[in-house]
Amino acid sequence: MVRRALAAALAAVACAGCASLVDLGPEAILRDAAPADPDAGEAPPVPEASSPSEASTGDAAFACGLTPHPNARCNACADDACCDLGWQCAADPVCVQGVQCSLDCAFDATCVGRCVSTYGADGGVYVDYQSCVISHCASDCLPGPVCAALARCCVAIQDPDARDLCAGAVNAGDEGGCITVVTNVLRPQLGPAFCPAVAAGDAGDGG
Repeated sequence: MVRRALAAALAAVACAGCASLVDLGPEAILRDAAPADPDAGEAPPVPEASSPSEASTGDAAFACGLTPHPNARCNACADDACCDLGWQCAADPVCVQGVQCSLDCAFDATCVGRCVSTYGADGGVYVDYQSCVISHCASDCLPGPVCAALARCCVAIQDPDARDLCAGAVNAGDEGGCITVVTNVLRPQLGPAFCPAVAAGDAGDGG
């Protein structure tokens, strides 16, 4: 029941993402890929996570144990509102994997729902931590309209490196950065028709 409630909450956030989604941040070097169809309706897979032995645990270098979110405002809010849960999550490799899985989804509701089903099934703190962040920090974590438009295109990318880069740009929450990634990297790699909703002048005052 809790997992379904969280999935519904994330779906609501992602639906707000139909007008404004969330950004990620990791960068990737792209390999050759076939052009992707941004209108493809295929559901994204659950991103692969590292094994529990490879997952990081609480790090005293980070304010609340978990690796900081690439969106600084989102991270600051999560640290302020959910720090105790962050430390508990950081000590649980399954929770750490779940948080990374959710980030890799770039707020695609179907993908996040799979992460919740996969990593929230053991009764650990993952669901509680995600619920805390959603309830306190949605306005800080949601991206602007340009990154939201890009997020809707990320899920159709077949090449995993390109998809990771796309999600990373979305999660960073930088409108200008989302335009730069599309125009300078993704379109040269995937074809000029990739994500036509993102135009060069879209950032306006929001970049």
